[in-house]
Parts: sequence; structure tokens; C-alpha cells
Amino acid sequence: MRRLASICTALAIVAIAPVARAEPHLRCAEDSCWGPSSTSDAKTAIATAEAELARGNSKRATYAIGEMFTDIADVDGELDLVAAVGALRSGMASVRGQNPAKTIRLAYEAKPDDARRQVLYSESLLRGQFSGALATPTARVKREAEALRLLTTLETRNLLLTATDWAALARAQRLGGATKAATKANAHCESVAVNQAVCAWALQ
Repeated sequence: MRRLASICTALAIVAIAPVARAEPHLRCAEDSCWGPSSTSDAKTAIATAEAELARGNSKRATYAIGEMFTDIADVDGELDLVAAVGALRSGMASVRGQNPAKTIRLAYEAKPDDARRQVLYSESLLRGQFSGALATPTARVKREAEALRLLTTLETRNLLLTATDWAALARAQRLGGATKAATKANAHCESVAVNQAVCAWALQ
């Protein structure tokens, strides 16, 4: 009898296990929970956010992503990155549970040879909100120098492609004292910008 009970228990566990594995991963906040979005929906949200960024609507870009997530690590990474860029440009201290500058840095460190991530990382060095030892004048000067180095290299390789790329270069050059070069880079920004406002930050 005991042996029969053990067999039945084992069969029950085997029957339940696939169901448990099939349960979707959930995220919860306050009184609501939600599951993963489809890859298609996530990519649509990313495209919408990218378009908002190009128009200078940084907060809308971040809100287009919201708390969306998928079961695919690469897609989730892109959701995090695009939301962080919007948050960085709109001055948010945190997005999706993390400092946007940190999110961008981690994305850059994962693919340091990627030109797009180099630009975004450089921009985060110039725009990011830092605290503690990272907020000292010495740390700020180091960040600005690193941003200028990366962006100048990308310019030499003809890899500055968007208005915000040129705006970041102009900002780094202005902070480095290269006023004429900054003015020239800002002119490049204005020539390709969907919204001229995205270039205004460069020379402030």
C-alpha cells in the first residue's frame, strides 16, 4: 500500500512539473502584475521610442517602453537601453529600477566596439547624474575627456550618424574648450535634426 502511494505521488509530481515550468515569468508593482510581451510588440515599442527620441521627445520615448519585458535577453537589453536614453535626456534619476547612466554604461561594456553604444555611453558621461566620488570635479573632467576621445574617434571614422551624435560631440568639444570645432559639430547636428531642439543642449 505504501509503495502504491509513493508511485502515485511520483506520478503526480511528474504531471505537475511541466505545468509549473510553463507558468510565465511575472513582474509585479503595487497591486498589479504582468507577464512578458511578445517580441513583435517589444520591437514595435522600441521603434516608437526611437522615433520619439529623434523628435526630441525624450520622456515619451521612455514611456513608450514603460515596464515592458520579454523572455529574450537581447530584446530586454534593448528595451532597457532605449528607455535609459530617454530618461537620461529628460533628466530622470532612475528608470526601470536603475540610474539611466549606469544602464547605458553596462550596455556599452557588453559591446564596447559597437559605435552606437559608444556614442550613447559618451553622451551619458556628459549628461548623467552622478554622486559621491563620481561627482567630484576631477571625476567630471575625466568623464568629459573620455567622452571627447570616443566621439572624436567616431567622427574620424565617419560613424557619427544622427543629430544627437553630433550634439554630443559638440558638447564634449565645447566643454574641452574647442569652441570653433563645437560650433561646426553643432551645425552638423542642425543640418540633420528632425527637431532643432535636440541640438540646443550642445552649446549650453
